[in-house]
Amino acid sequence: MKSINLHILASYLAIGGAEQLLLELLKNINRERFTVHISLLREPGIIGNEIMALGFPFKTCIIKSRFDLSGIFKIAQILTETKTDVVLLINHLNTLFYGVLGAQIAGVPACINWENETYKKYPLHSITMFGRWMLHTGIDTVVAAAQGHRDYIARVERIPRKKIEVIYNGVDPIKFRSSLTPQEAKTRLGIPPDSPVVSILAVLRPDKNHGMFIRAAQLIVEKKLQIRNRKHFLLLR
Repeated sequence: MKSINLHILASYLAIGGAEQLLLELLKNINRERFTVHISLLREPGIIGNEIMALGFPFKTCIIKSRFDLSGIFKIAQILTETKTDVVLLINHLNTLFYGVLGAQIAGVPACINWENETYKKYPLHSITMFGRWMLHTGIDTVVAAAQGHRDYIARVERIPRKKIEVIYNGVDPIKFRSSLTPQEAKTRLGIPPDSPVVSILAVLRPDKNHGMFIRAAQLIVEKKLQIRNRKHFLLLR
């Protein structure tokens, strides 16, 4: 079976959820099925350095400034030289701009945008969102992280639903497996064993919707208290 030439294009790869998912994808990708090349518009970043250590062909600092239009042709040349079958864009705005135009010049058969943002506000927001919409006419498939994310992309970014595919973020449960029981873990953290625990790990940005998490946490706590009180009532009877 012929290997697929996959080219991944990102702006830079600092610490973040999407960047970590990309790292895990590349650690586990079938190297017989996919020949992977990676290009970064800017410097690698912390996660980028980890990905570089995996041994894939890697190019960095393709653009010299924010509006380096020569970067479009540099990307096109790189995609042509690597005989790219599929280009995967990691959804930064500059990646979308340089990647879509470069892929079209190079005649890449398939261009995919891996979306990982919602409700981000840009300078000159309306104009920028229109530009994003125009660039997405050159995208074959948009990858969303959930059905709600798909709804957002279709509603807010006005991307046709037929272009959007949902691929849920994978989690390796072995990495988070513990020999401790929930009660033992709570004790180690100084939490009473019978206390309900809710948690979130996310940067403080509006699109992470900490407010919804707090409301959901409140519902969980209230539900647990209702169940606990019902048990006491049954015991009293």
